Amino acid sequence: MTFAPYDPLGTDEQRATPTSPLSQFNPALYHQIFDSMISGFGLHEMMFDEMGRPIDYITRAMNPAFTRITGLTPEMLIDRRVLDVLPQLDHHWIELFGTVVLTGTPHRYELYVTPLDRYYEGIAYRSAPGMFAVTFNDITERVLAQRAQARLTRALRTISLCNQTLVRTRDRETLIRLFCQIAVEEGGYRFAWIGLLDPEAPAQLTPAAWHGIDELPFASLSLRPGAYKLLPPSVEAVLERHPVLVPDIPSNPRMEPYQDIARRYELESAVALPLIESNKVLGTITIFAPEKDAFDDDEMAILKELAGDLAFGLNSFHKQEEYEQTRQELHASQERIQQLLKLEAIGQLAGGVAHDFNNLLTAISGSAEMIALALPADSPARTDVEQIREVVDRGAALTRQLLAFARRQPQEPRVIKCHDVVTHLKGLLRRLIPSGILLDFKIEKSEQSIIMDPHQLDQVVMNLVINARDAVVSRPGGIIEIACGTGFFQAREVETHEPIVEGEYCYIRISDNGIGMSAEVREKCIEPFFTTKPIGKGTGLGLSTVYGIIRQAGGYISIDSTEGRGTTITAYIPALAHAEHREETPIKVDVSEDFVSGTILVVDDDSVVRDVVVRALRMEGYEVIEAQDGKEALEMALQHGNQIDLLLTDSVMPIFGGRELARRIRSHLPNVKMLLMSGYSEEFLPARELRGEPIPFIGKPFPITGLLRKVREVLIAPKV
Repeated sequence: MTFAPYDPLGTDEQRATPTSPLSQFNPALYHQIFDSMISGFGLHEMMFDEMGRPIDYITRAMNPAFTRITGLTPEMLIDRRVLDVLPQLDHHWIELFGTVVLTGTPHRYELYVTPLDRYYEGIAYRSAPGMFAVTFNDITERVLAQRAQARLTRALRTISLCNQTLVRTRDRETLIRLFCQIAVEEGGYRFAWIGLLDPEAPAQLTPAAWHGIDELPFASLSLRPGAYKLLPPSVEAVLERHPVLVPDIPSNPRMEPYQDIARRYELESAVALPLIESNKVLGTITIFAPEKDAFDDDEMAILKELAGDLAFGLNSFHKQEEYEQTRQELHASQERIQQLLKLEAIGQLAGGVAHDFNNLLTAISGSAEMIALALPADSPARTDVEQIREVVDRGAALTRQLLAFARRQPQEPRVIKCHDVVTHLKGLLRRLIPSGILLDFKIEKSEQSIIMDPHQLDQVVMNLVINARDAVVSRPGGIIEIACGTGFFQAREVETHEPIVEGEYCYIRISDNGIGMSAEVREKCIEPFFTTKPIGKGTGLGLSTVYGIIRQAGGYISIDSTEGRGTTITAYIPALAHAEHREETPIKVDVSEDFVSGTILVVDDDSVVRDVVVRALRMEGYEVIEAQDGKEALEMALQHGNQIDLLLTDSVMPIFGGRELARRIRSHLPNVKMLLMSGYSEEFLPARELRGEPIPFIGKPFPITGLLRKVREVLIAPKV
């Protein structure tokens, strides 16, 4: 198929025809008009296949403006098929012009020509059968300006809506989710995601929210050096603390791992912006657009502001969370302090009651013994005296429990191992537990030791196991587990009545699957005399005794219990790493029954106790001087001077106590020996020293025979 050249001024026959419009114009004038047109003009002949479908077209004429606007010369186009010249021309151009030729309907267009990378606006119309003409102008600058304005408008709309969200949103997760959603649905971007740095894993960027695609192609991005040959934009934005622009995703090597998802969702360009607040990088927001070179300077400035606003919001939520956490911790601390003050007040009351009660028991016991000494061996009254002494012993056991809770119980601490104590108690505990209850021991042997009175630790284990037994005895399949071991613990790991001091601890844990405790019971369970058992079944001193003993040893108690599911109570006792077991070698004295004499200064603010002690000592043959308090005792000591052989004084008295009295008397009378007595001690016994010399001690209530033996022992012992 061949085509003859087409002359836009017509054939010779057309020009010679009198009725032709061309006969009315000067050809030269026409050419001048044609050549001076501002718009491009082209005359083309359409080509069709056998089915009558447009497949290509040939340019027959073009004006100089055509060349100026497109850069295509007549030599390139005239009498040539357009697809030979522009093989990348979009086929929709051919379809559009073919429709104009076939229908004769003019078509106004505004389209992008891919091979020329320009936007054109024009009109195409049929000029003759099989022919069409176009007039057009280059509108690239206008289109780009409009698109820039549109991008600027979408960025402004995005930041406006995001800032409104920032003001209204009350939680961080909703904020970041809505930022992504607004960027895509309202801002016109194709895809947005926000990644945050995780304090628990600071070397990775973890996605927190995204919108625009179904799922991310990664679970997290590593921030470790050498993790990538080419850094992903989001990673670079975080590490370098500046925005990273990707104007053309398909041609960017660093985006190679993500090309499939970019093609699927038509992601052409992207920008990653770091989220920085108070000079701290919090993460990044990465935004994708459906067109190349989508982010100009103006839009970038707005998106930077958007990232700053988001960082401010995230930091505000972080501070709010910190404040709320601090407030909750403060509230919890206040509650613990109130509980401690309450327990301390109860402890002081219990200790004071126990101390006063011990004084009464001492007087009763001493009087009963002196009555017994005065009675004939076959007197029936001796039975009454023995009953009095039994009641005194029971009362003394009760006061020991009160003093344990008040942390004022005299003790004899030693270096011991928890597993030795529990192992030693195995047989006794098995006899305490009915056969229908499973007793399971999980004993972890350890070289670490504790400093504690072993008898008190026995009492702790026994009390806890008895409580567990009572909790499971009525339930089929009851289990009690007794575990001990060592570990490093800190306050955030275990919940104790007082915040545990970080360190190494030996622990004893008693667990059961019994009836458990309600929240109300847990709040009160360590208070003295609080019990859920029926009247006559419990004193309410079991857990309070455990609490007092462990706290006196510098340890902590944690109680984990759910009503209907059981209870676990753990005692944490500070471990003494590499402790050496040092047994104190007692000073052996000859406590024979030979007569021992001397002058004893007896000091006690309780007149009943003082009277009993004075009478017992005088009956034994000692000279006795008595005083009701420290001040009077000091005056007596200075008055009698070296006549005094022994100071026997109560530990806790008005004005100043027994230890201070001993110090003052010793400063004047260095050879006077000392013996302290008390219902409790406000300090650990190892501190009961005077100038490095241990002060002998006897605890109330004591039998008269025990007091006399202790006095004899102190007087006979050589002075250290």
